[in-house]
Amino acid sequence: SIEGLKNDIEHRKRLVRDISHELKTPITTVKGYLENIQVMIQGDEKLQRYCRIATEECDEINALVEEMLEMSRMEGDGYICDMEINSTEQIAEIVKNKADAEYSSQIFKMDFEPAEIMCNSVLISRAIMNYVKNAVKYGEKNTVIEITGAVQGEKYIFRVTNSGAEIPAEERDS
Repeated sequence: SIEGLKNDIEHRKRLVRDISHELKTPITTVKGYLENIQVMIQGDEKLQRYCRIATEECDEINALVEEMLEMSRMEGDGYICDMEINSTEQIAEIVKNKADAEYSSQIFKMDFEPAEIMCNSVLISRAIMNYVKNAVKYGEKNTVIEITGAVQGEKYIFRVTNSGAEIPAEERDS
């Protein structure tokens, strides 16, 4: 029944919120211990490296938890996405800073046509970075990843292009 489906959906949303909240504390605790261990093992580069990698993984997990919480909020009744006029240059700067910070050894070529667009800059930059993450992960190593934006009719289109095997047509979203 429709009522049963609505209850199942609401239960799933509540479960995601609860699990997300419950994961935040142990992740923060583990990261704190790792940072303390790093201080205690000064001079041992191998252990320092392991702690640094584990700390980065904690950050990745924490980012996923935050994303789950945000998605849960977005699915909630009454969620309104805050949008305002943003310049594409500002969005390009956000994306450039995040891409350079997360993928310091990767080469990016960015070309954003200047424009003013109505959007939520946080969500747009997050969406672009999801494509960048996939381009880095699935693209050929040591190649340039292009991040572009251009006006096309009434829309502003962002693109992330890498070198590598093309996504099969049946797996592409339109």
